[in-house]
Amino acid sequence: MILIFSMALMASCGDNEKENLSREFDDLMTENDSIESVATEFENIHQEMLQTHNELKQQLEGAQLEDSTLLESMAEHEAILKNHEAMRAGHKKMMEGHKELKQNFGQLSSDEMKAQITKMREHHDEMMSDHETMRSDHEKMRDEHDEIRKNLIDSNRENQPTGS
Repeated sequence: MILIFSMALMASCGDNEKENLSREFDDLMTENDSIESVATEFENIHQEMLQTHNELKQQLEGAQLEDSTLLESMAEHEAILKNHEAMRAGHKKMMEGHKELKQNFGQLSSDEMKAQITKMREHHDEMMSDHETMRSDHEKMRDEHDEIRKNLIDSNRENQPTGS
C-alpha cells in the first residue's frame, strides 16, 4: 500500500515538474519573440547603415583625399557590417531552432526539458549581447560617417578653384 502511494506521489511530482518546465519554456518562447522583434529592427538599421556606407564609399572613391584614414575607417566599417550579417544569420537559425523545439517539448523527459531550457537561455544571452555589440558598432559608425562627411566637405572646399 505504501509502495503504491509513493509511486503515485512520484508520478504527480514528475508531472508537476514538467508543467513548471513547460511554463518556463513558454516564457522563454515569449522572450524569443521579443528578441526576434529586436532582430527585425536591427535588420532595418543594418540596411540603412549599408546604404550610407555605400554612398560614402562612392563619394570617397571620387574625392582627392589627403587623409588615408578615411579609407581605413570605411574598410573597418565594411568588416563590421559583414560580421553583423553573420551574427544575424546565426540568430535567425537559433530562433528557428527554438520554434522547432516547441513542437516536441511536451514529450521530453524533465531532464531533456531542463537541458533545452538551459541551452535556450544561453542562446538568448548570446543574442542579447550581440545586439548590444551591434548597437554600439552602429553608434560608432554613425559618428564616423558624420566625421567622414565633414572631411569630404572640407576637402571639396579646399580643392575648389578660387575666383581670385
